[in-house]
Amino acid sequence: MRLVRRLFNALRFDNAGSTVIETALVLPPLLALSIGSFEMSRIIARQADLQKAANEASDIVRAALPDTESKRATIKSVIMSSTGLTSDKVTIGLVYRCSTAGNYSDNQNSCGSGGSTNATVYIKLVMTDSYTPIWQNYGMGSRMNYSVTRYVQIG
Repeated sequence: MRLVRRLFNALRFDNAGSTVIETALVLPPLLALSIGSFEMSRIIARQADLQKAANEASDIVRAALPDTESKRATIKSVIMSSTGLTSDKVTIGLVYRCSTAGNYSDNQNSCGSGGSTNATVYIKLVMTDSYTPIWQNYGMGSRMNYSVTRYVQIG
């Protein structure tokens, strides 16, 4: 019994190795928090980039009326170059909204008789993207899908 008591007292006052044990306990949660913070900042930054590109495209639409397909293609190329998105992830087209309706239509004649006089014309800008965070490699979470849509009235 005396031997056990001496061994216990010797270990109780021995601090060698305590730093290694404390580091082993604290390091994994700190790494997880660091990686999570980094990934969340990338997710938020990408959303901000897409919103900024949508604002830029809206400003271009208001400044130069894109009444032809070639003008809309130019705006699409500006969005693609500023965001790094491919052609299939950016769409720009005309949509119409009837004077009393709250929904949009691709067909101007959907507003009934006198279609063009009852319809308000909009440019619809849609950008989609996705991001795979690193934690998905470890079986947690899923891919982040972005979708930014803007309607800009032109007529």
